[in-house]
Amino acid sequence: MIGQTLGRYQIVGEVGRGGFATVYQGYDAGLQRPVALKVLHPELVRDEVALRRFQREAVAVARLRHPHIVVVYEFSQHDGFAYIAMEYVEGTTLKAKLGQPLPLDEARRIAVDVASALDYAHRNGVIHRDIKPANILLTADGQVVLADFGIAILAQNADSVTRGLLGTPQYMAPEQALGEPIDARSDLYALGIVLFEMLAGQVPFRGDTPLATLALQVNAPVPKLRSLNPAVPEALEVVVERALAKDPAQRYPTAEEFRLALIAACEQARSAMALSTYTPEVVFQPTPRSEPRGGGVPALYQALLEAAQAGDWQQVLEYGRVIRGMDPNYRDVVALMARASAQQYAEQSKSGAIELRLLEQARAAWADERWADAVQLFEQALRLAPPTPEVEEALNEARRRLAQSEAQARQRARAERQYVRATMLLDEERWAEAIPVLEQLVRLAPSFRDAAALLAQARAKLEEEARRHQQVPTAETTLARAEEAMALGDWPQAVALLEAVTAALPDDPRVRDRLERARAMVRVTALNAEAARLVQQGRWSEAFARLEEAKQLDPHYRQQVQS
Repeated sequence: MIGQTLGRYQIVGEVGRGGFATVYQGYDAGLQRPVALKVLHPELVRDEVALRRFQREAVAVARLRHPHIVVVYEFSQHDGFAYIAMEYVEGTTLKAKLGQPLPLDEARRIAVDVASALDYAHRNGVIHRDIKPANILLTADGQVVLADFGIAILAQNADSVTRGLLGTPQYMAPEQALGEPIDARSDLYALGIVLFEMLAGQVPFRGDTPLATLALQVNAPVPKLRSLNPAVPEALEVVVERALAKDPAQRYPTAEEFRLALIAACEQARSAMALSTYTPEVVFQPTPRSEPRGGGVPALYQALLEAAQAGDWQQVLEYGRVIRGMDPNYRDVVALMARASAQQYAEQSKSGAIELRLLEQARAAWADERWADAVQLFEQALRLAPPTPEVEEALNEARRRLAQSEAQARQRARAERQYVRATMLLDEERWAEAIPVLEQLVRLAPSFRDAAALLAQARAKLEEEARRHQQVPTAETTLARAEEAMALGDWPQAVALLEAVTAALPDDPRVRDRLERARAMVRVTALNAEAARLVQQGRWSEAFARLEEAKQLDPHYRQQVQS
């Protein structure tokens, strides 16, 4: 089908094939954007059950609007093909990255984002039923998007369908493998398998045949994750094991609880790992002190670092105050001053090793812009030692940056919602409604995706539509003049006016009917005049023939003819 047109979409290339559909990359020339086209295999279009399932997928998923779920634009049929047009996500799949364990933070991020998408879908009555790495898309900028609700169903309408064995054996929940009714917890089992594979580099159950794999899902105990990858924290292994419980009642009841448990386990592991590996001597090894070289903040910052390496904490504080007077937000100066202040306290009190370790972790979180972690660590440090102005100032600054980061995240989410709403309006060619939404989006985030280009396009479309409609009032005015001429019996004038209106409104039935009537009355008028002339000549039979012809042209003229 490459090179062909499907509806308004030009097919560019093939992306992949599934059990009952092929996915193509297409191009929407009207909105000037790439799309993904999921086309039902032609031999299945005649299968009413498959076609209804395919359409149900589009209806279910089109209701979902979430940053980590692919956007569905429309379901349609064209020349015997049934297809879904959806957002084209450029990037790769999680499947392409697997084969060996992923870093803990990356596995956590992917699983958390998918769990967030599932929680939203489940709350809207949609079960995915086929969670697997091939359906988890990773964009070029690292975003996670859950795709291919190819066998998703509306939970409230699931009774007649749930007993079909639709899914992928390596990621199928035991109840699904047995053909029993499923629910949201079946998706969480599949996500648990994906998380296991990301951490271990392999799925927990793989038989020689699909049926053998299903038997393992139902009967075999889950392999110990840490036996395959000892680097996996124990707390995380516990989370995976609960997600993979054979009995759905023993799993996490919702995707949100799974997500929160996963985050908590990773944070617990990170804190334990940091405490077990921290050595202050590695961080600050004494080196010869040097004075600032040259001028400006960078030179002062370098001198501050050298003072910290030399253990000259008072000098660190002095350099820090100077730098903050020149640039209050320069790099991690605030965190370093807090560290120096605590170090002075520790040296004076001969204690404080724990709070020093916390402050060093806070500084690392600061450098990584993990503001929530930085706030928590600073707060813990302040609870363990008398507060100093520098530590309190660092805590306040971390809180400010956390609030700013959360505000930016909310703004991005709001922009995403505005963008989805605008594209839906554009798909429906509701230009006047889309323009204020896009204007608000551009004000909120001027460089967000292609919002500015879409706004310009919507304005152009609205202007084009307005130009087309400008002809309609002129045509309506001419039509009104034609009706006045008809009321006055000026049929030739009415015909001329109606012929002009027909050029502007060729398919308007009102104009067509009036024009036929006016042309008939022009002929009736001529026949009347000829009949009158024949009467004056006493040629009665010919006169009656003309009047009979006039009557046939205009039934409403019968009464006049009879009289």
